[in-house]
Amino acid sequence: MGVTFSDGSSFSDGSTFAQSIEPEQEPHGVSTSGGTTFALTAAAPASLDDYGYASLSYTEVGEVSDLGEIPERIYDLISWRGVTSRGESKAKGGYTFPAQTIVVGYDPRDLGQKVLAQATFDDGLYTVRIAHPVLGAIYGRALVLGGRLAFGDTNTIVTRPVTLEYVDAMHVPVSEYPPNALTSPIDGRVLTSPIDGRILLRAA
Repeated sequence: MGVTFSDGSSFSDGSTFAQSIEPEQEPHGVSTSGGTTFALTAAAPASLDDYGYASLSYTEVGEVSDLGEIPERIYDLISWRGVTSRGESKAKGGYTFPAQTIVVGYDPRDLGQKVLAQATFDDGLYTVRIAHPVLGAIYGRALVLGGRLAFGDTNTIVTRPVTLEYVDAMHVPVSEYPPNALTSPIDGRVLTSPIDGRILLRAA
């Protein structure tokens, strides 16, 4: 037996239920970092685009308390002064991706932290996914430089700050997720697999 909503939408089975629910809007258009996940993998994407990055399986790192500054392009400033005009001219030069330092509450049993620790000893690039429930995902390729354990005093959780140096990064807003991505009937968030972090898709 089918169900019809007040707005005229309807469904007859669970496969289309999520399509009839509008996502809740964040008040004032701003968001906290709550609900954000940090995950990585040693695998490289087949292509440096949203499809290539989203097709990989990631391992989520647990107990992340601070994500630091998210990688974005920062351009160098080029300036010179001609002797005729004496005024300074400016132009944009090359760009780089500044380092990101995340902080985790140290848990040696956490699978994601084990991958992070292994990445510290690897010279190769790792693929990183930072997924925000409202703002979308940031994917990138980075060198994992590691960090030292911080014990502090008796009232301090043992933490490890880990620094990553990016060579590439891209932002994929939630609006650009696949149109058949499965969303939560409660808050409209795009759902991902708890096993490998891939975006869940509705059955055709």
